[in-house]
Amino acid sequence: MESIRKLFENTLLRRFLIARALANLGFAMVPVALSFMMLDIFHSAADLGLVLGGEAITLVAGLLGAGIIADRVSRARLLVLADLMTGIAYIALGLFGHFGLRNIWPYVGAGGIIGVGSALFGVSMDGWVQANVYGDLRQSVNAARSIYRNLASIMGPLIAAVLVALTSPPLAILIAGFLPLIASYIFATTKSTDVSTSVSQPARTGVFRDLKEGWSAFSSRPWIWSIDLQFAIWHVVTYAPIIVLGPLLAKEYYHGAPGWAAILAALAVGGVIGGVVAFRSLAKHPLRVAVGSLVLMAPFPATLGLHLSLEWVALASLLAGAGLEYSGALYSFSVQAHVPKEVISRVSSFDYLASVGLLPVGYVLAVPLAHLLSLLALFTIGAVYTVFSAIVILSVRTVWNLPRTPLTSS
Repeated sequence: MESIRKLFENTLLRRFLIARALANLGFAMVPVALSFMMLDIFHSAADLGLVLGGEAITLVAGLLGAGIIADRVSRARLLVLADLMTGIAYIALGLFGHFGLRNIWPYVGAGGIIGVGSALFGVSMDGWVQANVYGDLRQSVNAARSIYRNLASIMGPLIAAVLVALTSPPLAILIAGFLPLIASYIFATTKSTDVSTSVSQPARTGVFRDLKEGWSAFSSRPWIWSIDLQFAIWHVVTYAPIIVLGPLLAKEYYHGAPGWAAILAALAVGGVIGGVVAFRSLAKHPLRVAVGSLVLMAPFPATLGLHLSLEWVALASLLAGAGLEYSGALYSFSVQAHVPKEVISRVSSFDYLASVGLLPVGYVLAVPLAHLLSLLALFTIGAVYTVFSAIVILSVRTVWNLPRTPLTSS
């Protein structure tokens, strides 16, 4: 494909994509190995929950601060730092496990470092792409990110499982930790354009003004916050019930762990397909297509709620992955095209926080809601909401009318 050829002819983007592919493979390997390691050492899933909780808390808590930092300093350096922090934290976890450390708090601390790294990366990426990639090639970069992220989610757990079986969980984590370190080195030795607003703009008065400016830029764009509101609710009523209750359904109806693994693999394969399709999309109004494609996610909770056969659930999962990643590539392209470079990282921080901030609530409520409503009712609500919310968001004028090419304002 012409767009893929252009990506890999560009030295900067080729090195960037190789670095991101390596880092994402490492990220995808860790959960499997970490689960087995924590169970081996602490014999309790609760301790694993503490580590993951530490990561989630620092991610959410760090988003707004990371957005301010990323609009003040080099975003390229922050991307390097994010991978460096994550790789070091993974290696620390592997070493803790290798030496059999039985104090949980160093593990929780390492999880917290991973969360901070994720926050820095999440708010810096759009700004870096905006500064270094131009025109339709931005959409190709976002599509490529969808592809390698989902390929990693297929390959990473398989590689980790083999390493755990042949060696040990701590060694698997150690190996995974070196991949983001290699990615960090590749990106650090790649020359890229960097936009530091601290140089191009007058000095700011402080953090609160930075936050106010970021909030103003975010809240003045209904095409961003309306989609964030859609996803905030979706994470509670659709995504969280699938993640929490799906394995229980798999145990009863879909041959247990192998069946659930097949369903998640289909989701990742769908994500790859969605990324490939996004390469060729030249829609004049990308957000119309992005929001409309989200209806492809509706059959997934519906098939689970109806306990349809594994084949039908896997097909629905594949469609969901395709719709979600295709939509995400076009949405990221729109953000990079229409948000001014001076505030894009702060807007990204509010964007990220608004869309995923309620996810922990969804995890907590999934089981009580299932008991209150029944599994079928809960998954039906998730499917109906997915379709209904897409229709509502498409009625937002700025979502419907946002052009591909920026006008004087967005």
